[in-house]
Amino acid sequence: MTQTAQRKTLLVAEIAENEDATATIYFEYDEDFKKWFMESQSLKRWSRKRFEKVVRVAIEEYLTANGKSAILEGAVMDPEEEN
Repeated sequence: MTQTAQRKTLLVAEIAENEDATATIYFEYDEDFKKWFMESQSLKRWSRKRFEKVVRVAIEEYLTANGKSAILEGAVMDPEEEN
């Protein structure tokens, strides 16, 4: 049986510059991404905290590899939690 790769969507929807010289990054993702992420992290249900940690580490590694540095603070908001 051949598996067809499904596209998982994680987009940077907006990067807002704050008055205190920091920035807020807004992400959008679809259900396929959410399911893939839960499977890749061996989660039985969605974990905003785990998602936040993985994103934070990925950004820090990218910045370090490119000779940049940043202090990452804050939370990643799940659009479903805003309602």
